[in-house]
Amino acid sequence: MGLLRSNPTFRTLMLAFTISSASVGCASFSLPVAYIYATHNLVQTAFLTTTNTIGNLCGTLVGGVLADAYSRRLILLISGAASGVSWAGVSLTAANGVSTVWLWAGSVLIAGFAGSAASAVEGASIRAIVDTDDLAQAGQDRQARAYLVTILGPAMGGGLLGVHTTAPFVAAAAGECACILLLVRLWRDPQMGPREHGHVSAPSFAFGGILAICRDRVLLAYAAIMLSVGLGPAFLLEAVVYSMAHDGSPAWIISAFPTAFGIGGILGSVLLLPVFLKRVHAPVGRMTMGILCVETVIVAGIGLMSGWQPRTVLAVAFTAIAPLINPFVSFLIAYVPDDLQGRVLSTMTALNTTPNVLAPGLAAVAVGAWAGRGSMLAALMMAIPALFILLIPILRDIPDSAQWSAYMDSISQKHGAARRGPRTSAGA
Repeated sequence: MGLLRSNPTFRTLMLAFTISSASVGCASFSLPVAYIYATHNLVQTAFLTTTNTIGNLCGTLVGGVLADAYSRRLILLISGAASGVSWAGVSLTAANGVSTVWLWAGSVLIAGFAGSAASAVEGASIRAIVDTDDLAQAGQDRQARAYLVTILGPAMGGGLLGVHTTAPFVAAAAGECACILLLVRLWRDPQMGPREHGHVSAPSFAFGGILAICRDRVLLAYAAIMLSVGLGPAFLLEAVVYSMAHDGSPAWIISAFPTAFGIGGILGSVLLLPVFLKRVHAPVGRMTMGILCVETVIVAGIGLMSGWQPRTVLAVAFTAIAPLINPFVSFLIAYVPDDLQGRVLSTMTALNTTPNVLAPGLAAVAVGAWAGRGSMLAALMMAIPALFILLIPILRDIPDSAQWSAYMDSISQKHGAARRGPRTSAGA
């Protein structure tokens, strides 16, 4: 909590995006449930969820480029306004009883794009507003916020759906308005102003993150992991929610599963991860591979259980362990050069989000064919990233954090990785 007290810019961003993410999470959770209640059409529901995810994916990529090119405070305000207006449009569509999927899809596409663009800009701003020594604390605070939002969003959605179908979407629009009011305080903050960059062509700048990944063996290996590691949890969450909604479970029971994801995540990031980092000094690559194998076993257990209570308990265990792979992600952040932070990290985030495009459709097919047992497919999906680490030596051999500098130098010498040297501290 020291960083939140000492750094007003970081504190403002954290508060603004906690409100925004919780309200948008409420609407995102409510979207498929509300549409299933209204139409009982799993295919169209999967289409809506996929459309929102595509918007998220595109917004993340565009947001990373904008973060490195223009005033971050301006992009944050414009994106927040667009997201708020879009969710207001969804609420009007629901209030008028319109079940035409294209009207819903247009609004959620814009909402997903704008919200993810803002999140990408916020993520790229952290390196500029936080000292190097405080980056780990900033990452832990943001991770705890992410899991807190995972609790608040579904819990709010389940409660507001019981009040009225439009209530979650009205809450999302109101949350974005509150976020904008907070972000206005950063208008005169020079750290959130326009960025300086060299004279390069627009296409080269726009695709700088992708080009850097393609030219660097370490970043390319990470790209494969980020793409694969997102599929299992995304499919699992969609499959369990779809099966419960299709069986007619009450909204508050449906919301218990994603809420359990958030509870476990907070327990893991706030309690388990700090103790783990202090007492366990193992090679990061092999440790991450072992954690993913444990996660695979837990996911298999969720698929085998039929009642919502044991599934909820296992969901807490699943996300409590998940933060332990944080050192694996921290190595990526330490490795990426300063001037590519926005574009490379947003590209990695987009790759991690890409499986969400497939997850709704796969979940609809699996639930339609095997009902609740369809979630067992998530166990196979979770085994894929562990297999990637096993088969890719650069990832498997990542050492303990104390040896990262020497390891990155050895990678540069052996594989010609395109690094720019150690990062310097930025004023907070």
